[in-house]
Amino acid sequence: MNQKLDQPSATIVTPPLNKRENVDELLSAVPRQAANGVSLEIIVADGGSADGSRECVRIWKGKAPVQLISANGARGLAGDVLDATRHARADIVVVTDGDLSHGELRSC
Repeated sequence: MNQKLDQPSATIVTPPLNKRENVDELLSAVPRQAANGVSLEIIVADGGSADGSRECVRIWKGKAPVQLISANGARGLAGDVLDATRHARADIVVVTDGDLSHGELRSC
């Protein structure tokens, strides 16, 4: 793989629809998963949250390599995630849940 200097090693896509209470924990846990030499970007695929999730993600944009892709949710969860993956800059894309039900993130 011929990676550009500003290109992340992997893109993490997460769809935390109306999961405002999880956004801070999620966006702080994901970067801790990176091994030495691995850079991550996080794309939040929001399908139309009405609980302040998007606003919280926007705050994180200044703290971490986070990008918010807002959708109206008309295509459902899968459509929102697919839309977000089109914005990935890395060759490797990983999708994780937005509600922290994948316990590995929480335990790190």
